[in-house]
Amino acid sequence: MAAAPRPSPTDDPWFGLRCALGIMVALALIEPLGVNPGMILPTMLVSLLCGQRGPYSPVKSIVTAIMLVGLIWLIFGLCVLTQGMPGVQFVTLLLVCYGALYLLMRTGNQLGVMVLVFTSMVGVLFGSSRAAAEAMRDAFTITAIVSAILIPLLNLLMPPRADAASPPPPPPPELERPGFHALLRLVVLAPVLLAFLAGAPTSRLIFLILVALVLAYPTRQAGRTEGRERTISTLQGGFAGVSVLVLFTLQAQFPVLLLLTLLTALWFTGRMVSGPGTANTYQLALSVVVVIVSGATVDTHPLETAMTRLALTISGAAFGLAALSLLEKAFGQADAPRKGRKSSAQATPASTPPPPITS
Repeated sequence: MAAAPRPSPTDDPWFGLRCALGIMVALALIEPLGVNPGMILPTMLVSLLCGQRGPYSPVKSIVTAIMLVGLIWLIFGLCVLTQGMPGVQFVTLLLVCYGALYLLMRTGNQLGVMVLVFTSMVGVLFGSSRAAAEAMRDAFTITAIVSAILIPLLNLLMPPRADAASPPPPPPPELERPGFHALLRLVVLAPVLLAFLAGAPTSRLIFLILVALVLAYPTRQAGRTEGRERTISTLQGGFAGVSVLVLFTLQAQFPVLLLLTLLTALWFTGRMVSGPGTANTYQLALSVVVVIVSGATVDTHPLETAMTRLALTISGAAFGLAALSLLEKAFGQADAPRKGRKSSAQATPASTPPPPITS
């Protein structure tokens, strides 16, 4: 998987404002639409809006929304079919995760990231409480509907240039044995997934998601880059999010919170265009900001949220990378490209935007 290029101010002069307004609107819609957990709507809008490059096609937004709804309902349906059979359910989740990992190792298709994260997340929530999994399913469904309406509207009002250059498709990972690489990653993911299904608190679910995300990369170097970017972005986003809430306490009116979020989003999207860090780092930091700010709407503790997220981000990324490194050394499979071809670490930059999925 290759990094998305920086947004071009020439091809897309409205990029920052379009993203910031969309995130602000998403935050404002959490309570009226009854989205629970509330962070799903704005964080998904961060991913969908900030990940947009090149000329815009409304068909793409609609297709993405349909895929999002279809995937979440399909995974939820598999959990329902295997309800009451924990062993069968666990094996079913592992098979789906293996298919996602194989797709990633074989082609680098980011659909694999969505399947991997959604399967882990919904499976764990269903094992803890079917009602919690239903709430997550409904939250993603509402988010998909909102995105299918809001994103085309924003692009109609603030479009990129019609002749904007489309980013070239990234080359595939070119691993010699993608099935075996996928199996090694499944061996790392399986005990973590089992621990959460066996009763680990779902409030620590970000640990599982980070393990899944670093395993989604075909090379260890790419996985390290992902872990480093997420750690830096958690620090940046945590500081910015807590700062927003401290300022909000000076004038505790919801429009003030929306305005502060808009200004913060404008700053981070501006950094995506011309900041010293990677565009992905600033996008992930903005996701952290909206998680903290949206959490404040349901009376959570923002500083505790930021510190917990940082600890789970670091530990999840470190565990996933260390365990995979040990397995690859044991089996002599570390970053093995197909014969006569470049490895994916050489062929493409080693970072990518998250799935649409949130972390």
